[in-house]
Amino acid sequence: MILNEQGKPCATPAELSDCWANFFGSMEGGDRVSDHDLRQDWLSSLGDFMQSDLSLTLDDVPSLTELEAAYRRVRPHKAVGDDLIPPELCHQHPVQLARMTFTQLMKLCTHGQETLQHKGGLLTAAWKRKGPQNVCSSYRSLLISSHVGKSVHRAVRDHQADVYESFLQHQQVGGRRHFPVTIGVHYIRAAARIAQQAKQSHALIFLDLQEAFYRVLRPIAIGGQLTDSMLATVAGRLKLPDDALRDLQYILQLPAATETAGLPLHLRRALQALHTNTHLRVRGQEDTTHTRIGSRPGDPFADVVFGYMFSRLLSAVEQHMQEHGILETIHDSAAPGLFPEHPQQHQVPHAILGPTWMDDLCITTSAATSHVVEQKASLAAGILLEVCMTHGVTPNLQKGKAEILFTFRGHGSRTLKQKYFSPQQGHRMTVVTE
Repeated sequence: MILNEQGKPCATPAELSDCWANFFGSMEGGDRVSDHDLRQDWLSSLGDFMQSDLSLTLDDVPSLTELEAAYRRVRPHKAVGDDLIPPELCHQHPVQLARMTFTQLMKLCTHGQETLQHKGGLLTAAWKRKGPQNVCSSYRSLLISSHVGKSVHRAVRDHQADVYESFLQHQQVGGRRHFPVTIGVHYIRAAARIAQQAKQSHALIFLDLQEAFYRVLRPIAIGGQLTDSMLATVAGRLKLPDDALRDLQYILQLPAATETAGLPLHLRRALQALHTNTHLRVRGQEDTTHTRIGSRPGDPFADVVFGYMFSRLLSAVEQHMQEHGILETIHDSAAPGLFPEHPQQHQVPHAILGPTWMDDLCITTSAATSHVVEQKASLAAGILLEVCMTHGVTPNLQKGKAEILFTFRGHGSRTLKQKYFSPQQGHRMTVVTE
């Protein structure tokens, strides 16, 4: 009982599979191709990634032990991929499987060679538990792929984790190792306490992105090429104005985030290879959907690719806010310990944008008066929306997704409380971008 593009229920199983394939395929910039054409394109890519000269050491590639650890992390009772290798086998016999597949890991890290079977899988739809159940947009996609392939990817991911974490924006806590999800909450509460103790007005700008992992432009994060036709398709889906499209074309010409982060060349090549010739299919689909954008949700590299891209976006937001003088600055004591004897001595200033957990961002700002914090929040929200547009991502402006939480104190607070909190005003703020 899924509605097609004309708003009518699908009449046949073939029409249903086409409806799902077109919806999820367009979300990741996909083209429906035959299995033969996809294989020929994959063979051509293998030749492009093949290297004639290499100079690497054993430390430049993941070790056998790291691959074994990746197999041990496979959780049992998961769905089985196209290779029909069950997750229980990976979890219970990591030593044997690591020895059998270590050559695949070596080929990937040195020459960017990976089997086509590890680049895609079967896509299933899962209801988001909100919205009508007969509309495709109320569902998210779950990719069922090979556990062997994901284990190889996880070993490569862990090997480059140090470079990745050093490149992230300071308060970008999502994707870091050994970071609990509650750290972002502690950031926000600490900023609110500082404003309360200083008797200042305070604002928190919450942002959520639409289909964040599916709309990642891979060249921004990991390099590679994006054809003009694909860029035009993305611009049409995002309804980008001409000036934003020009900014996006300029950003795509800059070095990729992995290159800026200092990731070694062979690992940059491996990440590009992982995200080349990616594909998906839905149940009942006779052909294959060749995808070209997105970070492949469900793969161990999904959050890494998104993190590289989002770090560039956050750095741009922080730079613009710094130029306008609205970036929050806090002072911290350099003395060791939780309770130093003289906390007012040796104060060190820190610029703070706000915590980010994957695609969930919270910008914090404060001011001495209520009217100034209103101006700061409006300007910061405008900067944030515009930078998102120039990077090809779309903020979700629905209620409960993107919101501003104001705490007004002091002069003018009563007027602004009536302006924003009364039912007559609709609880909205008008934000103007460039």
